[in-house]
Amino acid sequence: MWLLVYIIFPNFGRKYILTGGEPIMRDRIMDKKYTLDDEHYYGIIRDNIKKYRKMRHLTQQNLADMTDISREYICDIENKHRNKHITIALLGRIAEALDVSIAMLLEKDNNE
Repeated sequence: MWLLVYIIFPNFGRKYILTGGEPIMRDRIMDKKYTLDDEHYYGIIRDNIKKYRKMRHLTQQNLADMTDISREYICDIENKHRNKHITIALLGRIAEALDVSIAMLLEKDNNE
């Protein structure tokens, strides 16, 4: 069970949250606005799967055979118009087949 304590340190003039460990600045947690949604990250994953598959000269069928996933499912993952989401387990299988880390599949290509 986590203990959340909201306190104000008079000497610092900042609000902190204690979670049983290091104090965390409240402003960094509660006031941060996130503008990127799941589809943004799925798009990065989709593009990277396709990029690394092509770099290794693999067809969708080759990748499907290596991962025990249907070619149609691989096609759906890579196609931005199909909105197919991928589980972490499948992402791991694809990363292993492409000989990359899951983190590499999540890296945004800055050349775009």
